[in-house]
Amino acid sequence: MSRCKLNPCCGNLTYCEPPEQYSRQAQQFQNMPDAPAVAPASRPPNPKQAFGDKKPPLAYIPLSAQLAELEALFDGRLKYDPLNWRDNPVEAMTYVEAAIRHLQLWKVGEERTRDTLVQNLGAVKACCSILIDAAAHGTLIDNRRHSKIEADLLHEAEAWVARLKEMQAEREKAKAANVR
Repeated sequence: MSRCKLNPCCGNLTYCEPPEQYSRQAQQFQNMPDAPAVAPASRPPNPKQAFGDKKPPLAYIPLSAQLAELEALFDGRLKYDPLNWRDNPVEAMTYVEAAIRHLQLWKVGEERTRDTLVQNLGAVKACCSILIDAAAHGTLIDNRRHSKIEADLLHEAEAWVARLKEMQAEREKAKAANVR
């Protein structure tokens, strides 16, 4: 396994610790409480608020998630040009497969990509953003294999999940009664 480029002292790419400068930055804010949320009723009247309240509340997307996604999009920008999917049609399944790969890597414990050290979850978000934006701009080639049958099977699976959970609860109840 190659040494981590983000933090050369740890020597482990898969479970990388952040470099010391990130730890120092985090320590600055360690004992500071988050700012309390302001209750809507306690806000002073503001004439612009009536107009602002009609707008999408973009601040609800956590900054940490935005930055992880931006890191992946910036990496792509450097490699392929910014917003290249708007200029050239892209196939949906290219980004679906990439998102699945990044999610699987994250699931098995790999926080960052091995080549550019971009956060895998940020790459998943970037893939989804490209799919949404390409569809909005008419440059998405929808090469998914549509299947109502498979969609129905997935939704119908909720019934057997509930049934099996109920059966397990009954087995545990019977086992507990036999122990007494």
